[in-house]
Amino acid sequence: MWLSFLTDRRVWFAVAFLLVVCAAYGKGRLDQFRIAQIEAQKVQIDLKDGHIKSLTRSIKINAEALENAVIRAQTREAEQSNLEQKVKDYEAQLGQADACILTDDDVSRLQDIR
Repeated sequence: MWLSFLTDRRVWFAVAFLLVVCAAYGKGRLDQFRIAQIEAQKVQIDLKDGHIKSLTRSIKINAEALENAVIRAQTREAEQSNLEQKVKDYEAQLGQADACILTDDDVSRLQDIR
């Protein structure tokens, strides 16, 4: 009985058919899994691209802020230098003014002349 069962072509065709169906089903499931993996990787790539764009934007903003800070520092430095020069000029004028101030003796002599 088993021998006739194993030698029957219909049994072999049925087994072959089942193997083909199972293999096709397995391949379909594997393809779906791979498609899901690829889609997940696309989502991850999109997230990383967004993060990279955000970082690039942040770097540009920080670079502009740094440039503005450098310009402000240079402006302040120039203003400080200008103010220091003005102080020196005023000190020089005060030194000259001290030389022009009349002493008490000069005042008394001028009063005597009158």
